Amino acid sequence: MKIKRRRSSIMDITSDALPSSSHFHLKQLADGVYAAMSREGSGSMSNAGIVDLGDRTLVFDTFLSPTAAQDLRNAAEQLTGRPVSYVVNSHHDVDHIYGNQVFPPATTIIATTQTRDLIATRGAEFLAWAQENLAEDLRTEEKRIKELTDLSQREEAALVLASNHVLLSSLPAITLRVPNLTFEHKLILHGSRRSVELLCYGGGHTPSDSFLYLPKERIAFMGDLLFVGMHASIWQDNPQSWIDILARAEALAVQVAVPGHGTLGTGEHVTIFRDYLCSVQEIALAVHRRGGSEDEAAQEAIPACYASWKGAALFAELMRSCYRACAKSTV
Repeated sequence: MKIKRRRSSIMDITSDALPSSSHFHLKQLADGVYAAMSREGSGSMSNAGIVDLGDRTLVFDTFLSPTAAQDLRNAAEQLTGRPVSYVVNSHHDVDHIYGNQVFPPATTIIATTQTRDLIATRGAEFLAWAQENLAEDLRTEEKRIKELTDLSQREEAALVLASNHVLLSSLPAITLRVPNLTFEHKLILHGSRRSVELLCYGGGHTPSDSFLYLPKERIAFMGDLLFVGMHASIWQDNPQSWIDILARAEALAVQVAVPGHGTLGTGEHVTIFRDYLCSVQEIALAVHRRGGSEDEAAQEAIPACYASWKGAALFAELMRSCYRACAKSTV
């Protein structure tokens, strides 16, 4: 990693010298608080964060590949002048945890109890699957992408494919590192410079999702509870839980919201995304009420106000999940 002098700003805060990486670009959100925004196709796959607590350094999520995570560790050490004391895994998805291994053995890795269990099981299962099948899976995906007629869909799929190729090349070196400190609903970390809150209101995107809240600065690192300008994936058929979590998060009056995927947001984007989930749920409910099938729900058109969002292919899968949730609630 090289230090590159450049100017960037968020909320009128500027920085003259931020570490640069081919995997992410840094945005300074407050004094000692940085968002590591993923560069598409690079192998990072998701956004992350760096927070200077004063006497200790915290990193929020660790990307898809150890190579990207090593740059994140280097950036955190350069910016704060000390090793990383805490790593937070917001949930168990592999694009947020496979970089855990690059941090010092003394680093405490934090997650909810359920997320830790899911990393130990599903994280290990996916790693085993990828070692056996990912190469062939990517060859199949390359053929599928060539057949896409929609240029934007082809470009988006190609970027995801590029990141997965980075994962493929990283597989021989990946070892699963499981969190060694867990919490249930709330954990406060007190530093000499600031205190931060780890909050879990339950499961939305996954069975257990936590986010990092800085009460003084009103900044939240939301993990995959928030997508900005992107359609969402969901790994459980309970969209109402996700909607309820976002409603509670809105009460925090967040000013800056770092999503797991997409561009940097504000508290307004939390509301926009909650409205999006409500809209998808309502469409799925309408299909179910008229006697339509899950496949018919998946074929529903994306509402015009969300048509420009990235990841359009995810909309059909989200519709399926919402439809199944409607079907279960009426049994």
